[in-house]
Amino acid sequence: MYSDKEQELNDLSDLHDIIYSLSEEVDDIFSDIDEKYGFGIVDRLQDMALEIKEKSEELR
Repeated sequence: MYSDKEQELNDLSDLHDIIYSLSEEVDDIFSDIDEKYGFGIVDRLQDMALEIKEKSEELR
């Protein structure tokens, strides 16, 4: 059984992986539109993934 802290770290790691994977899928599908109109969707998703990773590092 995981402690609460270990579970939170695992959850954050899973969330990071999911968001980063999503950013790659969005990039594959919408990269032309994202770049043309400057939505920055991929950048925002990758920033979110980085913030989650940083939070995870803080908790360690």
